[in-house]
Amino acid sequence: MARTKEFIAQYQKEYRQKNKDALNEKRKIWCNENREKVRGYNKKWADNNKDKTADRGAKWYAENKERNAERGRKWVALNSEKYTLYLREWHQQNKEVRSARNAQWKIDNREKVAEYRRNRRALEAQADGKHTAAEIAELFERQGGKCACCKLSIMEADGGYHVDHIMPIKLGGNNWITNIQLLTPKCNLEKNAKHPEVWAKERMAA
Repeated sequence: MARTKEFIAQYQKEYRQKNKDALNEKRKIWCNENREKVRGYNKKWADNNKDKTADRGAKWYAENKERNAERGRKWVALNSEKYTLYLREWHQQNKEVRSARNAQWKIDNREKVAEYRRNRRALEAQADGKHTAAEIAELFERQGGKCACCKLSIMEADGGYHVDHIMPIKLGGNNWITNIQLLTPKCNLEKNAKHPEVWAKERMAA
């Protein structure tokens, strides 16, 4: 009896291997014709195998991040109103979670936050241009990590470095990276909103 079961199992395995494409096509047709049954079966299996479902889902997302992202973008494009409604409801029901996430994001992205604030202030002052955190990082490298005025290390300065507009926005300066320099807090506070030529003369006279 045991040998008969083994023989049947082996026969079925070989049959499935030889007719894989045909069986897959047949299964696909059956699933399309019996969607409700398939959903019911999948839901029942998922309810009875929550750990396996979670592991399988995590593995799939890890291996298909771009595919999942593209599928999400397509869904949002086709369901923009539904997505907007979902976001509005989620934000209303998860205010504490949202606040905690925003606070943590600001901690993890200090340079990005500073970039946003500087660009916003410049925009409010009707100054032309904007710059990015990446450009500030490149400027830091070009200055060799030193203050553009006193040449001291801006990393060792108390309070870190300040991002200064060479030609102050109040005097018509723009907000492009070409009008930006990194200073120690002391130099920046002394310079304030002075014209660069006035500031240079004051430093030479000091």
